[in-house]
Amino acid sequence: MVFDLNDDKYTIDAEGLTEEEIQAKKRFDTTPETTEVILTPQCVDCIHNGGLYDCAVLGEKPEEYIMNQTACPKRE
Repeated sequence: MVFDLNDDKYTIDAEGLTEEEIQAKKRFDTTPETTEVILTPQCVDCIHNGGLYDCAVLGEKPEEYIMNQTACPKRE
């Protein structure tokens, strides 16, 4: 019996598995719907970090640095 896992967006290898084994493995597979991305600002380990919005060198941090869109030139 062959299972098409592409319809379910799962990435497990189903070759040689029973339907019950496939269902058990699906519980531990990662899908875009179950993935959570946690943003860690680049300022976390910087010596100039003064909090979420403050920097000892820049004063108020630009949003592109907080959101990791651009590398901060003052990061140490």
